[in-house]
Amino acid sequence: MPHEVPEGQDFVAIVDYYSRYFEIYSIRNTLAATVIHYMKLTFSHHGIPEKLISDNGPQYASDEFAKFSKQYGFVHATSSPTHSQSNGLPEKTVQTAKHILAKCKSDHKDLYLGILEYLNTPLEGDTSPARALMSRRLHSIIPSTHGQLQPKLVHHKQYRNWLVRSREKQATYYSRQSSPLKPLEKGETVRIKKQGIWVPSTVTNQIDPRSYTVQTTDGREYRRNRRDLLKSREATLQELDPLNVLSRQHRSAIPLANQRTPSAQSSSLMANSSNMGNLPTHSPKPETITAPIATPKLEPHVTRSGRVVKPRTILSM
Repeated sequence: MPHEVPEGQDFVAIVDYYSRYFEIYSIRNTLAATVIHYMKLTFSHHGIPEKLISDNGPQYASDEFAKFSKQYGFVHATSSPTHSQSNGLPEKTVQTAKHILAKCKSDHKDLYLGILEYLNTPLEGDTSPARALMSRRLHSIIPSTHGQLQPKLVHHKQYRNWLVRSREKQATYYSRQSSPLKPLEKGETVRIKKQGIWVPSTVTNQIDPRSYTVQTTDGREYRRNRRDLLKSREATLQELDPLNVLSRQHRSAIPLANQRTPSAQSSSLMANSSNMGNLPTHSPKPETITAPIATPKLEPHVTRSGRVVKPRTILSM
């Protein structure tokens, strides 16, 4: 993913999810052709991945990148817009690269030597990114013995178990101050934030377990993470449409104005036929029966933090 460092220089970082081994390149621009060039260079060194996950930058949404993914035969997926946390490992890699860059600049050291030493540094599982990917230690300017540079096979099952435990540990710490959100169904009414205003919308599709596409009242579709969608108890978009509301009111007013049973009408006609002489010269005004307004029954609302908010009760005087 291309990223701009504080000095104004652009870099593209490509990281492997399994080994956390990453490549970083200084690029002159963030055009799709430039990013594709350095991805091809990385793929020629390490092979073509089965799946590539990126952010929603314009270079990844271009037709040129779609043709590139089809030509090289990998699946291209994007993270949820406005939610960089869903693309966590690349974002963390960018922060690591920025830290190495700042450290090398302050010490007047070479950036790529700093990255090389980081890739040789063992992580929590006593396995460095270089060993996890290549099963050997990379030669650097730090003195090392001949035996340390010999290939050493990494036990895949043990390394995989360490990755699972590490992610479960992170999830445990994260869950202490958060609660899981209920999944949304297609057709549910939610609200999304647009230019600082929460507008109503309807869920149209579920892309990932926590990523959805929604449609607003103006017909536009957006993709958002579940965290950026507020579940609403409002009516659907068709019910919120003013034209549909007027149509329903018009249809409901017709039977209310003529709400007389056939037996009542026949008895009225018989009474009129027997009392023709007592009828007034003018016809009486038809009575209009007004239907009572149904008060919707509100249920308690549970906030994200788990607090139960009871609906307000208004007494009719």
